[in-house]
Amino acid sequence: MAVNELTVSSRQLAAHWSPATSVLMTASSIRRSLLHRILRAKVLLYRIPITANHRRLCLQWAHEHRVWQADWHQVVFSDESRFNLWDHDGRIHVRRSAGERCLPECVIERHSGLTPGVMVWDVISYHGRSNLLRIEGNLNSSRYVREILQPEVVPFLQGIPGAIFQQDNAHLHVAKTVRDFCSAQDMQLLPWPAYSPDMSPIEYVRDLVGRHLARDPRPAASKDEFLLRIQAIWNSLLQADIQNMFDSMHMLQYAIAALIAARGGYTKLYLLSCLCT
Repeated sequence: MAVNELTVSSRQLAAHWSPATSVLMTASSIRRSLLHRILRAKVLLYRIPITANHRRLCLQWAHEHRVWQADWHQVVFSDESRFNLWDHDGRIHVRRSAGERCLPECVIERHSGLTPGVMVWDVISYHGRSNLLRIEGNLNSSRYVREILQPEVVPFLQGIPGAIFQQDNAHLHVAKTVRDFCSAQDMQLLPWPAYSPDMSPIEYVRDLVGRHLARDPRPAASKDEFLLRIQAIWNSLLQADIQNMFDSMHMLQYAIAALIAARGGYTKLYLLSCLCT
């Protein structure tokens, strides 16, 4: 039952086992038996839902960039990230063996919710990172050009000879207004598949910021106070750590290989350990 229904708890297993077999089994004895079979309780992995078409496009992109010759050190990765003001635990545990974290049955899909929080934008590169900008309200293509691309991205790219700008394939980023602006600025863009956050190293930096936030038990009194905490953590990050992440395991090549192995599906967070150790 624990193998077929991975999220069932040890108490539920004991309650099912005893009446069915007339053998008294406690939750603790169930857990010992499962550990003997190397089935440990792990928190389910949360990921954005991806469709078959998303998988196909991600796999196609991975094959196209498997032997990409450009220097990843020249790529400037961008992202809009949401940090929730508070999170209920809501964790679901799953019984699985080592190495099974990204199996479909060990992943729970959920879209970004409307929990009160702060939306921020930032970029990272081997050579530096931007300020952390707060995004208020709905960000449309005109605002994206006026408030982010023109004042932030253009000067940042000009400071890196041969810079290649990465943004995901969200509707906002591929709007005609944005495409025309990037073309007029002669930006070199890195094509990027939609719904593939695991592939961007900026996602791992965001995770690191989230881990630091989680260590502070004090509830933020307001969104403004919460933003100040996020910015303080962002500013405290060492550029050397980000550079190590770019250098480790030849950067995205291993992640691309993992994406191909997963046939465009969920991948392990290969780069996170570089920042958290």
